Amino acid sequence: MSFLTKLPRDCYDNDAFAGFAIGSDFTLGNGKALAWMSQLAYETDEADKMKDILRSWGLDFGGLIVKEVGGVLPIARTHCFVAGGRGATFVAFAGTDPVVVANWITDFDAHIGETETAQGFQVAADAVWPDVKSSMRALAPAGTDVIVTGHSLGGALAVLTASRLVDENVARVSAIYTFGMPRPASKDYADQRYNPRLGSRTYRLVHGCDLVPTVAPSGLGLHHVGRYLHCERGAKFDRAKMDAEPGSDLPPFFKGMAEALKDYLHGSSMNLPHRLELAAALELGKGPPGMRTDVGGILIELLPPRLRDHMPDRYIGAF
Repeated sequence: MSFLTKLPRDCYDNDAFAGFAIGSDFTLGNGKALAWMSQLAYETDEADKMKDILRSWGLDFGGLIVKEVGGVLPIARTHCFVAGGRGATFVAFAGTDPVVVANWITDFDAHIGETETAQGFQVAADAVWPDVKSSMRALAPAGTDVIVTGHSLGGALAVLTASRLVDENVARVSAIYTFGMPRPASKDYADQRYNPRLGSRTYRLVHGCDLVPTVAPSGLGLHHVGRYLHCERGAKFDRAKMDAEPGSDLPPFFKGMAEALKDYLHGSSMNLPHRLELAAALELGKGPPGMRTDVGGILIELLPPRLRDHMPDRYIGAF
């Protein structure tokens, strides 16, 4: 993973799980904890760092799973990890790295396969399934709550994996939290297979004008799953605004792409002088409170706004 999706150790909140509580209902405390867990999934090349962070959260490291993805994306990898503690077992998937082109190709692979899921996502999920299955059987005894989470592409993989854990009676999945997830499957899959079983405990969070949840187009047969919660750029997630039932397919693809194109044509997608000024201030340690001052954080400020909205640290900041 690149430095854009990784954080320095001192940026991790040691109290990220202070508001966590076992249960299937959505809470802001659990949302915050699992946003941090999704962020940590980007650190899979630094196992010691991950173990240290998990210890600070009162969790035990259960192992890394990193697999090459064959077929659709022969050069890509699926990254996830397993952890346990606080009465639950967690599976967290890494998502889209803006500087890794293969991951972006996966996000836009809209072909629906035989399983009624997006083919690119299914291939990536299948690559780690045997290891996830064996880890769950070893770490999640009968009756243990299993929580699955992921950001971006990782959210789609979390959904497909949670569904398979239930399909094969491997584990009891109590909740699924996704952040900036693209559409993962067909409408039939969403309406007939996923939502009736897991939709009410799947929480699909979208921050600002994040571009990734708008893809792939609904017109190609893809659809979102779970219950939808949106917050404006710079605002905080509000539990009261969570959809009562699954079924929403927001945000729309064509509106999202039209807005991105408009920004680009009018030169506002970068607002380059302002972004450069902010990046320079951050480098000098003079930026707004709470903003990252590491190299990755500074460079993120030079991304178009709809990509900045997608970064995992923006989701964490919305709690």
